[in-house]
Amino acid sequence: MKHPQVELVSAASLAVMFALSIVAGTPTSATPISTPEPAPTAKESRDAGSHTFARAGGWAIAEAKKLGSSQHGVQYVFEYPTTGLTVTIGVLEAGSTDIQSELQANIGDQLRAAMRDGVSQQELKEAQRAIQGGASRASRLVFPGDATLPPGLDPYDVSKQGSSAQVAPAATAGTCGSAYWPSSMKVYAEDSTSGTRYGRLYFTWSASNLANLKACNNVTFEPDFVTYNYEDAHYYAASGISSWSSTMPNAYQDTNAFDGKDELVYTVGCSDATALAAGTRYTTFFRAPIGNAPWDTMKVVAQRGHRTPPFCYSTWCIFADSSKRFPASGWVRIPATGTIFYP
Repeated sequence: MKHPQVELVSAASLAVMFALSIVAGTPTSATPISTPEPAPTAKESRDAGSHTFARAGGWAIAEAKKLGSSQHGVQYVFEYPTTGLTVTIGVLEAGSTDIQSELQANIGDQLRAAMRDGVSQQELKEAQRAIQGGASRASRLVFPGDATLPPGLDPYDVSKQGSSAQVAPAATAGTCGSAYWPSSMKVYAEDSTSGTRYGRLYFTWSASNLANLKACNNVTFEPDFVTYNYEDAHYYAASGISSWSSTMPNAYQDTNAFDGKDELVYTVGCSDATALAAGTRYTTFFRAPIGNAPWDTMKVVAQRGHRTPPFCYSTWCIFADSSKRFPASGWVRIPATGTIFYP
């Protein structure tokens, strides 16, 4: 998570810092600037952001995992056209995640929550049948910008198309700066069947709040799942997320590079909030090793941000502009199975 309250630097200094972070493999804090930056070459824009590959018909799960098996931080995007459901699975360590099992767990958890909540399960059941029947195919593969890419993927690299430093047009409805957050947050946090623990958030936007969010240029959104760690007692391991998924479009796992240790942050965000839809029930999901405490407390920080530069969709190019706390005060106890709280 990159906070806006930082010292401004020159564009030249920013470029040097960012280049060094890519070469060294260790991220360096990049500071947002208010003036437009020169348009990069296509290669520079991909290295600074990410490589996204898409092909007609997608990739079977086994094929997709083979392509990504030697990489760190690969994302697999699955789309179910008849349901309108998109699920992104993030693999944080090569070979550590069974994509088929992660998909089944994601949809299974959503189905359990839907049954508890008494909401429609038809679309989720259709997706579950596709997964169980082996019909799920990854429509897109997303690699980090500085990754060594597997051979043979280059023809499908949609990152090469239309790189631009131009500011993306904001929506005409709504007012940037007005209320932009979801109506409420619902949390599920408990032991998983895989010997770890998971955290899941559900949230939905009203038409007016989402219009306000989309009225901002190059807008992003992050629902930060934050746990209390001032006493060094944590429900999830302090080492962080081991795998994650989300039904938000353009999903990514946020970096914890600039976060403190008193409040542990587990975040899956959306790098292009203009693709969100009002009235749609979105979810973020993460798995983490078991921590050193049987219970904990948490809050959600709903964060509006922006991409700098606009063509970069990587976590390193996303900066916070505003935040809203859920609940407005106090903390929510976990484990929890469907606790609802409001800003």
